[in-house]
Amino acid sequence: MKRHLLFTISTALLVCLASPVKGQEAYKPITITPGGSVTIQAEDYNKGGRGIGYQDRQNNYVCPTGDRFPVLAWHSILPVEELTKKRYEELAECGFNLSLSSVWGWDKATMQKSMDSCRGSGVQQIFPGSILDVAPEFKDNDMVACWYLKDEPNYAEYADLRAYKDRVRAIDDTHLLYLNLFPTYASETQLGITDYSQYVQKYADTIGLGIISYDHYPIKYNTSTKVTTLRTDYYENLQRVSAICRATNQPLWAFCCSTSHFGYSVTERWMMRLQVFSDLAYGAQCIQYFTYWLPAGWEGPAPIDANGNRTEVYDLVKALNQEVRNLTPVFLGAKVVQVGHLGSTIPIGAAEFKKRPECFSSIKALGTGCLISHLKNGDNEYLMIVNPGVANNQSIKLTKNASTPYSIHQVTPEGELIDTSLGTFSIKVGDYLLFQWNPNENN
Repeated sequence: MKRHLLFTISTALLVCLASPVKGQEAYKPITITPGGSVTIQAEDYNKGGRGIGYQDRQNNYVCPTGDRFPVLAWHSILPVEELTKKRYEELAECGFNLSLSSVWGWDKATMQKSMDSCRGSGVQQIFPGSILDVAPEFKDNDMVACWYLKDEPNYAEYADLRAYKDRVRAIDDTHLLYLNLFPTYASETQLGITDYSQYVQKYADTIGLGIISYDHYPIKYNTSTKVTTLRTDYYENLQRVSAICRATNQPLWAFCCSTSHFGYSVTERWMMRLQVFSDLAYGAQCIQYFTYWLPAGWEGPAPIDANGNRTEVYDLVKALNQEVRNLTPVFLGAKVVQVGHLGSTIPIGAAEFKKRPECFSSIKALGTGCLISHLKNGDNEYLMIVNPGVANNQSIKLTKNASTPYSIHQVTPEGELIDTSLGTFSIKVGDYLLFQWNPNENN
């Protein structure tokens, strides 16, 4: 039996919805019949009762794309002459709702042109440049999603960046501020410190923008040996940053490499799927693609080539983004209960998945290993299993606890729930399994 991903509330209980914040749209009215039930679409659930999208009330983080899962395109539309309505519609068709066209800044006329062109497309913008100069004029424009502060700062820059943040906040205390950190494989000179975890922790404590974003491109292709490898520190990087995100209550924004460059490869479907679904398993609240438009002089491919033409990668990214959109009720606002790896091989620096959810009597990885994440979103809980290998399918055996009084459903890539008796499953490279249950189902 298939069911769409919905949330049902018994009206035999008193249902209290949060009051709207002044100036924000209230939760849309719902008719409640005493003794009956009401079904709330997952999209409504993710509005957190306030009509403004996923919000972390403890950290004042508001999802910049409302009830849509954030998907950001770096180098989205590179030539200024291509900043047209048609190009932004093409970007939206590929599944993007956040655009970072340039990291070098635009003049006000170019910013205005881009905002006029993207209006109505479903895409909002992240603008770099001198924020202090442009924010007073554009802070009330609804095409602005975030202001871009810095990419890959050195540890020594943190104090100045905090001071700059405070100056921006004096002008605009509404929009999200965006900064992206180095990965674990950056050099000590680049980081400005020997301890990577301290590099991230100090950023979270000192600058505190409300999100933690970092880039890591894990899939390498050796043109001489024709061998594809996964960086050994990929999951260590996810482990370290996601742990700090949970400790500081700041959402993780993670990356997917979508342009072949400098030895990084995206030529096959599984390469991007492995990155996106690993990010989501570690609790990512935004997927960022680097890049959308191929920069001049890079080998590619990218979703859009240097001449502005779609490539086969565009279609891969479009399909992947549609899948993420289907699963928005699962991932938008989800909290990681536990994440780690299970099997004969645990990636260096990654945690082992030790405590299985009570509704399972056993979880066994039958091959070299799988990434396993226990997520919680509202009343629903999820088990996500990703095959992180680069060559072999993996098998996993799941057994339900006989004393579990509620159902466990499998979630399809289309966002539907299907009945399952569990058992042994095979997972292709870069693919995943997803299961949902509600411990309060029969309460």
